[in-house]
Amino acid sequence: MYSARSTGSLELVDPEAEGVITKYPKLVEFEETFRDPEDNSSLFSRIPLAVKGYFSECDVTKSVNRFFPFIKTIRKYKVKEDLPNDLIAGITSGVMMIPQGMAFAALSTLPPIVGLYISFFASITYFFLGTGRQLSWGCIAILSLMIATILDKYDSSVAGELSLVCLNGTLNGQSVPDSLGSLPEASTVAKYILTMYSARSTGSLELVDPEAEVITKYPKLVEFEETFRDPEDNSSLFSRIPLVVKGYFSECDVTKSVNRFFPFIKTIRKYKVKEDLPNDLIAGITSGVMMIPQGMAFAALSTLPPIVGLYISFFASITYFFLGTGRQLSWGCIAILSLMIATILDKYDSSVAGELSLVCLNGTLNGQSVPDSLGSLPEASTVANTIADTTSSSLVTDYVVLQNTTHSGSSKTAEEMAAIVAKRMEVASGVSVAAGLILILASRVGLSKITNLMSDSLITGFTVGISFHVATSQLKSLLGLSIPRFKGIASVIRTWIEILKKLPETNIATLIISIICMLVIYLVKRCINERFKKRMRIPVPIELFVVIVATLISTFANLNETYDVPVVEDVPIGVPAPKFPDLTLVTDYIGDGIVIIIVSYAQTLAMAKTMGLKHNYQVDANQEMLACGACSVVCGLFSSYITGASVSRSVVQDGAGGRTQIASLFAAGLVLLVIMVIGPYFYYLPMCVLSSIIVVNLRTMFLKLLVIPTEWRKSRYDCAVWVFTCVATIVLNADMGLLAGVVFSLFLVVMRSMITPVVEAGQIQTGAFNVELRSLSKYSSATKLQSVKIIKIKTPLYFVNANIFTAKVFQKTGIEPIVLKKQLKEAKKVVETADKDTEHMNGTMLGTGPEDTKVIVLDASEVAFIDLMGVQALQFLISEFVSVDKEVLITSIPESILPMLHSTGFWAKNGDRLFLSVEAALASIVTTAETKKD
Repeated sequence: MYSARSTGSLELVDPEAEGVITKYPKLVEFEETFRDPEDNSSLFSRIPLAVKGYFSECDVTKSVNRFFPFIKTIRKYKVKEDLPNDLIAGITSGVMMIPQGMAFAALSTLPPIVGLYISFFASITYFFLGTGRQLSWGCIAILSLMIATILDKYDSSVAGELSLVCLNGTLNGQSVPDSLGSLPEASTVAKYILTMYSARSTGSLELVDPEAEVITKYPKLVEFEETFRDPEDNSSLFSRIPLVVKGYFSECDVTKSVNRFFPFIKTIRKYKVKEDLPNDLIAGITSGVMMIPQGMAFAALSTLPPIVGLYISFFASITYFFLGTGRQLSWGCIAILSLMIATILDKYDSSVAGELSLVCLNGTLNGQSVPDSLGSLPEASTVANTIADTTSSSLVTDYVVLQNTTHSGSSKTAEEMAAIVAKRMEVASGVSVAAGLILILASRVGLSKITNLMSDSLITGFTVGISFHVATSQLKSLLGLSIPRFKGIASVIRTWIEILKKLPETNIATLIISIICMLVIYLVKRCINERFKKRMRIPVPIELFVVIVATLISTFANLNETYDVPVVEDVPIGVPAPKFPDLTLVTDYIGDGIVIIIVSYAQTLAMAKTMGLKHNYQVDANQEMLACGACSVVCGLFSSYITGASVSRSVVQDGAGGRTQIASLFAAGLVLLVIMVIGPYFYYLPMCVLSSIIVVNLRTMFLKLLVIPTEWRKSRYDCAVWVFTCVATIVLNADMGLLAGVVFSLFLVVMRSMITPVVEAGQIQTGAFNVELRSLSKYSSATKLQSVKIIKIKTPLYFVNANIFTAKVFQKTGIEPIVLKKQLKEAKKVVETADKDTEHMNGTMLGTGPEDTKVIVLDASEVAFIDLMGVQALQFLISEFVSVDKEVLITSIPESILPMLHSTGFWAKNGDRLFLSVEAALASIVTTAETKKD
């Protein structure tokens, strides 16, 4: 082993020398001994120091020159040499700008002259601020097409507003003239690598006999690969397919496949009736009691009838029993998914309203003429007629508005309202079926790892952000207010503003009922269920008690008619007949459905793994994805929507002693009893009671806000994802908030690879023949080597950080080849003038004396992957350093990036620079130096 002594020289270590550490310390001991202490000062205490340091080093002239690069251009401009060339190039570029600018601007559906404006102003602005000397700015086809997409969305929003014009002759509160000629017409735009290193024949792990025939030299990577690497399989893909298929079916066992596809078979075979049945019975009844009120409340949150929540709880529990691998999971209606389904239904209502605007403009709908009376269009007309009503209602009371309208109108109106509810249920069912089928297909091709894009911090921040939307939507029902539903950005903030405006209109009776229900539910859960949960096997089903008591009081006190308290009203009896929904209705919402079902799968898988670790059983991620998709498909066939595992009910089912999914059968049986018999008795159940149940159940979500300081201390990156996703979900919609969180997470991963792609390393001697490489910035005990710079590459090399990587290497080595070559060019002129020899010039002007760096060693052991730009960056470094007489060696290259080095020709061109380890490279340097001396 070669190590560095205090002098920094590179030579063999004498094992018998004094002062050499002979033990091999553990990593903890090493870190405690050599690592420099961290700066634990707070962020706020470091801000003044950072600001002071910035201004102390600030140079106004340099800052101005950096901000306005054209100043440097003007100063160094050579009129006689540069002006003729720039004139010809400018005229040539300008001639191209004119037709291209007009054509590309027309592509954006704006007037062609806009392209000329862009070309002119962009060119002028970039002259003052840009650093690229040959760039030509102007209108671009890709950007124009993207702008056209934005304008299409604007046109669609205008079409939605026009539907209100058709209904009441007003737009945004202003009267609109009969002639709509001033309204512009909506514009449109044309829409296996199987290589491994072989083990020895024995496969044993043992010490090598020093006297045995062993390779004693330090081989280069090329020699090592040629000696030990197995030959590549160069057969074509088509020739390997039959072998793969044959191998798959030869190992296929029908019995194992069936057992894997239907996990309940294994559950039934190993079921112990005397031990497991009593526990599952109690856990199932406990979970089922919670399903009833929560299912109705969360279904109302989706703006669909409350009975839909019971359908979901029943069919999801039955389906998951056959296909799921989580033994303690309780499936049913979930608040987050319900709110996201409500967003899809809002989009559907808006799309129908947009179509009606075309009826008002030209008397046709989808190319068909429409009579003066819209009575022949029950679906479209009834949706339009109820838009004004539904926009003034809360999420929970949308269904109630429809019900109240049926009682105040004629029998025809009641039929139309029923048609509207059925159509909206079919849209939700269609989204559920389509998303479920896609998830089933994904599970069969092994895409269960898709949830790895969503970290625990992201999911937690998303669920907390959604909780704000849910709580805000329930305030209107808790207060008995009629408030328009806001959609889009800042809908939560706009809803709060509207609530504060209408606070004097609060329904006192509704408010009193809400306060009493929330207090009772909270106190029982907090002071009894949580406090005595270790002593109580079954928690008090306070939500069910509150629902029953509130229904009785509302019935006998006639709260609906006397105090105008909204109630559930009609609850149909029986299970709906299976029906395959019309998928043509949901073609525009499949993307939203995929987002919803991924959220459902992520939450379900996380809960299943938690229970699996607790009870020591394995959870199959692909099977869970299949079960999640199947549950959504079955629910969609029975007039329901996307479902998932409930965290709160799963915890309760586990705490009540549930051991298998048979507990879900008992829970489903209890829900079926309500659907078939008890449902109509909930006619007078106040809707504010369901809202109270939702709000109290959100308490645990809001308590997670208190862990932000702890998360910050653990990991600032994860905490940033947590907070960003939460805020983005609150400010944006649920789907956009989730997408923003995923993008931000990936952005942080990329940023981390850009901030510190390389570090300069030194040696720390930890034993007679043991040396550790550590960064000089973190370990002051690390010793530099004379004439050698060791650079550790800390991140993958790819297009994102390739340029930053090369710049950082130049910075860490202190060698700027471009500057050195410029100095060399100037020095040659001086030599020619002063009649000096080139050898003396090289030693004095370039500084390549004995004290300077002669060799750069790149340690690539932490490069997980590399792309074409990464390889080009390595080649660029080698070429630049060699051009100024600096040697570059690359060591510890991972096996995973070798194919890329081969395919790009880097391997063939630079094979002599590649070494197996840093030690081998350092030994090569010493050997080369000794050879030169001899």
